[in-house]
This record gives sequence, C-alpha cells and structure tokens, in this order.
Amino acid sequence: MTRPARLEPAASSDSLLDRLAAGAVVADRIALVAAHPDDEILGLGGRLDRMPDLRIIHLTDGAPLDGADARRAGFDCPPAYAEARRRELDAALEAAGAEPERRAYDVSDQTTVRRLAELARRLAEDLADREAVFTHPYEGGHPDHDAAAFAAAAAVRLLARAGRAAPRRYEFASYHRGPQGRVAGAFHADPGRPETLAVLSTDDRRRKARALAAFRTQGDVAAWFPQGVERWRSAPDYDFTRPPPPGGCLYDEFGWAITGEVWRGHARAALADLELAP
Repeated sequence: MTRPARLEPAASSDSLLDRLAAGAVVADRIALVAAHPDDEILGLGGRLDRMPDLRIIHLTDGAPLDGADARRAGFDCPPAYAEARRRELDAALEAAGAEPERRAYDVSDQTTVRRLAELARRLAEDLADREAVFTHPYEGGHPDHDAAAFAAAAAVRLLARAGRAAPRRYEFASYHRGPQGRVAGAFHADPGRPETLAVLSTDDRRRKARALAAFRTQGDVAAWFPQGVERWRSAPDYDFTRPPPPGGCLYDEFGWAITGEVWRGHARAALADLELAP
C-alpha cells in the first residue's frame, strides 16, 4: 500500500528569515522575547551571533515560586535558583558568540498570565525602536510561552493603535502537545503557514551545543530538541481567547494551577483591560 505523502509547511520567502537561514549577518534592529533563560538558545542559538543589533527580553527569571524546580536543581529557594539561571545565561550567550542588549522583567516563572496587560504595555515601549521581534508561538506548550506570544502580539497592536512604528512579528519553534506526546523544535503542522528551516553548519551546531551545556540546571531539556536545525516563521494573528492551534495545552497534563482554560480567562481580561478586541 502506498503511504500518503507527508504534508510539509510551505517554504517562506521572507527576506529577513532567508538571510538568517543563509547565515548572513542581519543588521536589522531585532528583539527576542523569551519566556525563560535558555529559550533564546533553543530557538535561535545558531544565529544569535549574526545579529549585531539584538535586544533580548526575558519575561521571567525561570524560577517557579513553589520551589520544586529549585530543590530539584539543588537550591534551597527560588531566588538562589533564579540567580543560578542568570549566571548560566551569561555563560550561554558568551558560548554562542552573542553580545545582545539584555532586559529582564524578572516575573516569577508560571505567573506571567496574571500580568498579561502589564507585560504588553511594558513590552510596547521596549519594542518601539525595533524592526522585528521573535518570540514563542501560541501552542499551549507552557503558560509562559503563551504569555510571550500574547504580550508581543498585544504590544505590536498597541504601538500601531498609537500611530507608532511597530516591528514585524516572528516566532521560533518551541514545544507543544502532539498526537503521540510532546513535540519540540517544530511548529504545529499547518501547510498553509510558511516556515523557514535553517540547517546549522558543524561550527554552528558546536557553538549552540556549548551554549546549551551552560544551562546545567535544565537537565535534559536540550535533548528534546533537534540539534542541527532551527525553524522560524511569521507570527499569525492568534485569537488568544480560543484554545491554541494544536487543540489543547500540554501544560494541562502537568497538574499546575494554570490550565489552558484558566489561561484564556486571564487573556480575555487582559484584552479588555488593553481595549483590544480579540
């Protein structure tokens, strides 16, 4: 029996993404909005050294308030764990050959959903001089990933509403729930949404591997992701009041207080606060 052909997303023809994929130096004023320290390396670690005018904005300090992750990593409290993650980020960016401007909002891990409107307003100011912004897709992988997608989209809309220049929105592959479990380093399949695939050179892969190795507290997270490729695409106009495109949230399976339904309730409230219709 003949197997049906696998539907692949269409290739992107976006100039910025094409230049990045080719390994060119990209002088555009770029922002990267990451939910946690290490997301920037997982999503764009093979190309951070090609962005001389890069601003990285971390929404969280990577340390949940319940202290479980801190204890698992050998720390007695979330602040000590957060400080360790900051030091790991320093080492990772050095290993990646990147010297970005850095801004940290230092919200506690897993609490961003309670501050969506505040984050969007703050991010609008930090994106006002940028030509492009990369962040996570809205795919229900982690509530902070979804918050980053929301905040970037809302910030761009706030800038446009105020008549100010707004950056183009892009996203990097993170992780989400697939039919057979967690899918990392690839977008939720949608052939109608073009993406760019960057195949990393041997040197790029080694540099990214060294950067990821700096995150010693993160265990085997890097092993979830493919090592030789990175995927990016233009960000769509998500409806954050509806379930993410995969149809459900991976974090619904984690036993956390924040479920997809709870997250969307906060998103509706934030959109009303910001006076942005869904």
